[in-house]
Amino acid sequence: MVISQVGASGVINHFDPAHPQPEVFGPTRQAVELLDGCILACRRSTLLEHQLRFDPQFRFHCYDTDFCRSARARSLRLGTWPLMVTHESAGNYDEGWEVAAASLAKKWGLLTGVTN
Repeated sequence: MVISQVGASGVINHFDPAHPQPEVFGPTRQAVELLDGCILACRRSTLLEHQLRFDPQFRFHCYDTDFCRSARARSLRLGTWPLMVTHESAGNYDEGWEVAAASLAKKWGLLTGVTN
């Protein structure tokens, strides 16, 4: 899968002994359109006020993308903060991911034929 890093923001360490240096995507404290679900933080009051919840159809894959799109659809702002995070997985783009990606595309009217 190819991910565009134009306008990317944030830093993460993927806990790979072969590559111990964190992966820098871009400067933090930036507005963004999508966030990785490795860490999502917000005020509870904001979630309640805007009736923002995780869609239960996205049980693992794509829950973060859907949540971010739902937040943006409610005119909420997303951004990064200078936190150092270690994530022990580089991702899992299996059949479950493909099913979730197709559901996400259908829900949001995105292009179909998503491949990794």
